[in-house]
Amino acid sequence: MPPTPGPRPFSPRPSPISTTDVARAGRRLGFPTVLGGEAWWEEDRPAEGGRRTVVHRAADGTLTDLLPAPWDARTRVHEYGGRSYVVVPGHGLVFAHHPDQRLYLARSHAGGEPGADRPRPVTPEPGEPGALRYADLRYADLRVQDGPDGASGPRGGGRAGAGGPDGAGCPGSAGGPRVWCVRERHDQNAKVTRSIVAVELTGTGDIAELVTGSDFYASPTPSPDGRHLAYICWNHPNMPWTGTELRVTRLSDGATWTVMGGPAESVLAPLWSDERRLYAISDRSGWWNIYRADISRASCEPVFPAEEEFAGPLWQLGGLPYAMLGDGRLAVLHGRGDLRLGVLAPEAGTLTDLDVPFVGWAPVLDADGDVLTGLGYREGAPRSVVRIHAAATPTTATAATATTATTATTATTADATGPGLSPGHAVGRGQADRAGHAGRSGRAGRADLADRADRADELRQEVEGVAAGVLPAPRAVQFEAVELEAVELEATKFADGRFVAGELGAGELGAGGFGAGELGARPGTRRVHAYLHPPVQADEGGAPYVVFVHGGPTGHATSEFSLEKAFFTSRGIGVIDVNYGGSSGYGRAYRERLRGRWGVTDVEDVIAAAKWLVAEGLADPARIAVRGASAGGWTVMAACAASDVFAGGVSVAGVSTLGPLVAATHDFESRYVEWLVGPEDRYGEREPLARADRVNCPMLLMQGLADPVVPPAQSRAFAERLLARGVPCTYLTFEGEAHGFRRLETRAAALAAELSFYLQIFR
Repeated sequence: MPPTPGPRPFSPRPSPISTTDVARAGRRLGFPTVLGGEAWWEEDRPAEGGRRTVVHRAADGTLTDLLPAPWDARTRVHEYGGRSYVVVPGHGLVFAHHPDQRLYLARSHAGGEPGADRPRPVTPEPGEPGALRYADLRYADLRVQDGPDGASGPRGGGRAGAGGPDGAGCPGSAGGPRVWCVRERHDQNAKVTRSIVAVELTGTGDIAELVTGSDFYASPTPSPDGRHLAYICWNHPNMPWTGTELRVTRLSDGATWTVMGGPAESVLAPLWSDERRLYAISDRSGWWNIYRADISRASCEPVFPAEEEFAGPLWQLGGLPYAMLGDGRLAVLHGRGDLRLGVLAPEAGTLTDLDVPFVGWAPVLDADGDVLTGLGYREGAPRSVVRIHAAATPTTATAATATTATTATTATTADATGPGLSPGHAVGRGQADRAGHAGRSGRAGRADLADRADRADELRQEVEGVAAGVLPAPRAVQFEAVELEAVELEATKFADGRFVAGELGAGELGAGGFGAGELGARPGTRRVHAYLHPPVQADEGGAPYVVFVHGGPTGHATSEFSLEKAFFTSRGIGVIDVNYGGSSGYGRAYRERLRGRWGVTDVEDVIAAAKWLVAEGLADPARIAVRGASAGGWTVMAACAASDVFAGGVSVAGVSTLGPLVAATHDFESRYVEWLVGPEDRYGEREPLARADRVNCPMLLMQGLADPVVPPAQSRAFAERLLARGVPCTYLTFEGEAHGFRRLETRAAALAAELSFYLQIFR
C-alpha cells in the first residue's frame, strides 16, 4: 500500500495589500456632526504619531484639518475616551487635547489662514497632566425666563450654587455660552471621582459643577427650555450595559429624581422630545428599545417594541444611536448584528428603513432638520462619513397597522460659514414643532416599503484605493456550541419583562430568557453568531483560517469591511469573526451568557467556531489559529489551554491573570471582573496563567508598554511561563503605545509579525 501523502504545504497568494497599506488605513473616523450644509468628524493620523484631528467639510466640499500637528483631539475619560469635540456656533471648536486633557477653544479660521488662531485653554491647568479630564461634550447656550413652575433657569454660565439631592448644584443666571460635559478628576491618592460640569467659554474660566455623587456619568442633556438636565449615571460594580439610571435634575434648585433604570436595567442615550418628555433607550424588555418618559410622572412607554437592538454598549462617551429630525420623527439604528438605518414615527408607531446602499452603521447619528450624518459601511466598501437627506414621505404600514401618513415640517437651516457659525444656530437644533404631540396612536408596525432618501453622500472613507477584487464578501453564519464546563453562578431571568436575580446552573441559562432560535438543536447546546470572511481562493481540503475574537468582552463584530482582514483573506487565509456569548448585538440574554462564565462560554464558542469550519469543509483542521486583543487576548490564551484544535494563538494586550489586573487596572473596569468571573476564589480555576501548563501550541504575544488598561506584566508573565516549558513563544513590546496601536510604524510591524507567525505555523 502506498504511503498516505502528507498535507500540502500552504503557499500564500500574492496580494496587493501591504502592511503599510493597512497601517496607513487606520484613519479611524468618528463622531460626525452636521449643521446646515457642513459636517465635522474626528479622524486618526497614524503617520503623525497616531494623533487625532477634527476635519471640517464646508458646504462646497472643501476639507480642512482644524487642528494641525501637534494638537491631538482625544479624551482619556474611562481610558476608552469617546467624543472629544463639540462645535460651538459663533465661537469655534471646543476639544480635549490628549497630552494634558484640558479643553481648548479653536477659533473660527474664517477670513484667515487655518490654524492661524492658536487654540486657547478654557479649563484650568491641573496639578498633574491628565488629572482633570473631560468627555461627552454638549453645547448649550441657554437663555430662559421664569416658567410655569416658577423656576428660573440658567442663562448660560455661572458658578455652582447650593447642592440638592445627589449633590446637584444650581448654576447662576449670569454668563454666556457653555459646554456641558463629564469631568473626571484623578487625585494624588489615585482616587477617581466624576461629575457633570458646565464650562464657561467667554474667558471667565468659570466651571459650574452641576451633578456629583455617582461613580459614573454619561450623556448630560439639557432640556430645550434650559430648566432641567437629563443624564445617565451608575455606580460600581455595575457597567453601563448591566445597570444604569436615567435621572433628571431641576437646575433652579438641584432637585433630582430617577426616571428610569436600576441595577438590572441598562438605560442609555436620553433625548428630549419636548420640555417635559424624554426619549431613552432601555433593555428592560431584554432588548435595547426606545421608550418615551414623562419626567413629571416618572412613567414611560415603549415607542416601538421589537426584539432588536437600537443601541450598542457604552464603551465610549458622546455618541447617540438615534437623532431627532426637524419634524419630530426619529432617525434610528436597529437590528441584530449589523444595524440598519430607519425612520421611526413615534406617534404612529411605524418604523421604515431608508433606501440607502449601506448594510450597517456604527451606533452614532446626528441630525439637523432633515439632514442626517452617520458612519455607514457598504458591502465590499469601508466605513464612511455619510450624509443623508431623509425626505418625509407617507409610509405604508403592515396589515396589522392602519396606514399612517407622516406630516413633514420644513426645518429652516441658518447659513453657516465654518466652525465660527452664526450664534444661536444650534440652540434648539432639531427641536422645532415637537411640542404638543399627541399620545401614541395605533399599533406598532413596520412599513412594507422603505422610506425615501433624496440622496446619500459619502463625505469621507476610512480606506481609499483598494482593488475590489481582493476584498472578502463576509456573510453572517450561525453554529452550535456545546457547554463543556458547568459553572454555578448567579444569573438573571426574565420575569414580567424585567430581570431578577436567581441561582441557575450553566445548563439552565437557555431557559432564562433566550429569544426564539437562540438555543441549539441539541440539549446542552446554544446558538452562536459569527461573520465569515472567506479567502480569495481556498486549497483543496480546506484553507487556513484565523478565528478572530473581539475585545470587551461586551464588544461586537459586524460585517464591516476591514482592510486588516482583507490583508489575510487576499493571501488565502480565511477569517471567522465570532460574536461569542457575552457579545452585544443580540439582546441582553445573549450578553448574560458570560455572566460568571468568562473563560468558559467565550472559550467554548471560539472552539466551536473552529470545529464548525472543519465540519463545513471550509478549513484545514491542521491550520486554524486564534487571535484577539485585550479581553479577546484572554480568550485566546484560555482557548489554547483548553483545546488542541488551534495550531497557534496571537494575543495583543491580553489578560492572563485576574488578581494583578484588578489591583492595577483603571477605575472604569476595576469591578468588572466581579460580574465576569465572580469572587476571588474562582480566579485560579479560570485565568489563563494558571492553565499555561496546558498550552502546547506556539504563541505570539504583543503589548504596548504604556497600556493603562491591561498592564504589560499580563502578557510578560504568560510568555515567561510558556518559555520556561519550552513552548515556542514570541513576546513583542512597543514603547509609547497604549491600549491599541496607533502609530503607523507600530501597526505595520505588528501586522508583519502576525503574518510571519501564521506562515510558520501553517507550513
